[in-house]
Amino acid sequence: MFRTPLLIATALAVTFGLGTAFYLILSNFQTRATEMAPEARGAGMALFSCFFFLGNGGGPWLTGRRLTYADLSL
Repeated sequence: MFRTPLLIATALAVTFGLGTAFYLILSNFQTRATEMAPEARGAGMALFSCFFFLGNGGGPWLTGRRLTYADLSL
């Protein structure tokens, strides 16, 4: 898939940038979730972590299904 050093460098830079952005926005969401009303804080954090881990597990699965359906390979 990657044939030139420029493409490899670009892919690494984009991956690093997206990872950093995800880290920053996730910490912001987590901080906001802990600032909820005291009576809803536990349920809110539980839902937040549930959807976070479902997204982390479901994203690669969905991507694999899409690539298989489109007859693409990495």
